[in-house]
Amino acid sequence: MTNRKIIQVAGATTMYFVLGFFILLILIILISFVAGLRVFFVSSPSMQPIIPQGAVIVVNSRRLEYIEPGDVITFRVQSGENLTHTVIFADFENDTIITQGEMNNVPDRSISYSAVIGRVIFHSVRFDAVFRFITSSVGIVLVVSLPLLAVFINTLIQKLCFQKKDIDSQNDIGANM
Repeated sequence: MTNRKIIQVAGATTMYFVLGFFILLILIILISFVAGLRVFFVSSPSMQPIIPQGAVIVVNSRRLEYIEPGDVITFRVQSGENLTHTVIFADFENDTIITQGEMNNVPDRSISYSAVIGRVIFHSVRFDAVFRFITSSVGIVLVVSLPLLAVFINTLIQKLCFQKKDIDSQNDIGANM
């Protein structure tokens, strides 16, 4: 296999890998949106040891009428801040939920069901850095620009290889005359 062919294969493979990753990321985001899933970061230690500070949580916003004591939910308080705490009392008919952080000594003020963003269905500290990066300004720019860059580089490599091939074939024709 020639160096030119290796470069072509490597360029195409890289482009398809980056495009595949980008398409997979878009599919995950779309499926999450349709399924009512949202991603948040836990910024306080109030839920330790159940959910460590800095963890990524995935919240499901569907079927909130079935919230019951023991569920961990994310909700918006009057200040606009999102909190994630354990439900200690829930009464759907009277639109009342009372929560408490695992490390807190007293329960939170009661909230209505309309303040609930969703029920926590997953948490992990392992994906924290990845999710923080992808949702940052730089991460968003890279997620959008890397596939475009991969297509551009692959196209450039293809053009350069074909130009070299055309020059080589013209030299071969000139040498045979």
